[in-house]
Amino acid sequence: MKMTTMRVVLAMLALGVSANAGCSVIVDGAIQDRDAGGGMDATVVSCTGVADGTACGTDRVCVNEVCALSACGDGVVDPGRDEECDDGNSTPSDGCEPTSCTFSCDADADCDDAEECNGEARCEEHRCVAGTDLENGTDCMLVDVPDVDAGMPDAGVEDAGVDVDGGVDDPTRGQCRAGVCVTRGCGNGVLGSGEECDDGNAEDGDGCDVDCTYTCETDDECQNETVCDGLEVCDVATHTCSAGTAPDCADTENFTNGRGEWGPDCTVDTCDAVMGCAHALRDADSDGYPPGSYMVEGTTYTCLGTAANDCNDIDDDVYPGAEEICDGRDNNCAGGTDETAPTWFADCDGDTFAPLSGGATHTGCTPPASTGCPNPSIARWTTTRPISGNRTTYDCNDANPNVRPTQTAYGTAIPAPGSGYDWNCDGTVTQEATNCSGICVACISYRGGCIGSDPGWSDGSASCGATESYRYCRVNPSGGCVVTEPRTQRCR
Repeated sequence: MKMTTMRVVLAMLALGVSANAGCSVIVDGAIQDRDAGGGMDATVVSCTGVADGTACGTDRVCVNEVCALSACGDGVVDPGRDEECDDGNSTPSDGCEPTSCTFSCDADADCDDAEECNGEARCEEHRCVAGTDLENGTDCMLVDVPDVDAGMPDAGVEDAGVDVDGGVDDPTRGQCRAGVCVTRGCGNGVLGSGEECDDGNAEDGDGCDVDCTYTCETDDECQNETVCDGLEVCDVATHTCSAGTAPDCADTENFTNGRGEWGPDCTVDTCDAVMGCAHALRDADSDGYPPGSYMVEGTTYTCLGTAANDCNDIDDDVYPGAEEICDGRDNNCAGGTDETAPTWFADCDGDTFAPLSGGATHTGCTPPASTGCPNPSIARWTTTRPISGNRTTYDCNDANPNVRPTQTAYGTAIPAPGSGYDWNCDGTVTQEATNCSGICVACISYRGGCIGSDPGWSDGSASCGATESYRYCRVNPSGGCVVTEPRTQRCR
């Protein structure tokens, strides 16, 4: 009785305080708000012991006895937000859509994706359940087909140049493949007319090539352009080529032919794409001549074959037929060293020519330090061999470097030591200025100058080293055109 009286008093106090505005009141133990119009709404202020989803304020609902802001995805269905469901996750098509909190479907029609090849889907417990895919190759209608006469007035006319009478070239017709309607033709993954296979990819050699033919049906179709990887085999079940077994080209048999053994280190074993295994004789220095033998683990193998006789297979300057030069090596593999070494001849005057006889000689790659000549400061060795009867090869005066076969100058004196004027060792004495052939200078004045010829000695001759009068044609300062002057005869 006391409790009832207290409730009435409290209620009356609450009503009095909120006479001009909405206020909270207690009705049968629940706190309720009075709305601005003086009425009572059903919003619960306290969520203690209240079911989840109960409105507890503007855009708020009770969640786990707490008044929280209502939002799709909070796991609580809020009818005030027109939510049909709220499973609290972000997974679409699971029966409750995550962004709208509406059912994924209500009827089978909601599950229709316009793809006829994946069967008829149905709605179960607000979830779309996929239908059964139609068999691959089943005819279907393509959804997106280009309009080849787009923009042209159709007037009932079909797309230009396209057969739409239901034939195989009808662009609206497709074939089912794995639940999808795909365009007809090679590469769509569906075996069609005229195709041996169709695996739907753009890879050759996997059993079905890009032209929808088998990769192979016989072993011959698997062979490539080289024999070095063996004979390929066609697996007729999968129509794929299997690699063959590469030939073993190692030369390990040590062939013999009665002249010796062909050892394993004598050959370089390779495989030619056409000819197969090849066993070329080893040529370490690549000079074109293999060695004659090899030592392997204490055993000497004689390498047989054409030109297998390089006496030094680590030096490409040494091989049969090479030029023998002075280097201390058997360049031509003839069994000797420097057998073509030059012969050196002492040249006492250092003019590169030696005397025909009497001089020192030496055969070898390098000459001795001493020539044995009386003047070692100018003496040297030469390889120009003096040849009797060939005056261009020897020195006729090996004590004077100006006397030699290559001398072109003339001299006025006899070269010392010597008794003649033969400066160029040709065996004759040649005068530089010869005697005139006739009157000795036929010279006349012409237009302020002089013209004429036949210069020569006034007395008609001059011996080597003699000074005589020499006449020639030139304007004479003293008058006339004939000049006479003393000149010494030079010879060689």
